[in-house]
Amino acid sequence: MTTASEYARNATAALHEVLDIAPGGFDVDSASAVIEKAIRHATRERESRSRRQLSEAKAAARERLVRLLSSSPAVVYSFKASGDFAPTFVSDNIGTVFGYTPAEYLENPSFWRDRGCRESSIRWFATDTGSQLFGASGDQEEGRR
Repeated sequence: MTTASEYARNATAALHEVLDIAPGGFDVDSASAVIEKAIRHATRERESRSRRQLSEAKAAARERLVRLLSSSPAVVYSFKASGDFAPTFVSDNIGTVFGYTPAEYLENPSFWRDRGCRESSIRWFATDTGSQLFGASGDQEEGRR
């Protein structure tokens, strides 16, 4: 791999030849410093451009996802895979479909359990699956609709 000093020696020789500069007028250290500064500047510019492009790509992807989710008649949601199974995401359609805000859903790990039909939830939570996922609870509220 060629070092900056080797590039500087080669560049200095080329500058002496092309610009007809006397060998003492432009030395290897000066050429090396100029090259290193140019490399640092080019690297910063490339990194800045890459960050800007990545940011623009993320914003465009986010915009497409929001558009897709808002045009869907379903509520898309996700949970943690362990522990309290707290909600991690819900689409804005929760307001249209159920009348709740995303914040209401995300702030309460037992959101659906607390708002479900009492008879259905008693049957569900009495099963092994229901009790393992959410735990048993006799305190239920009616849904808004």
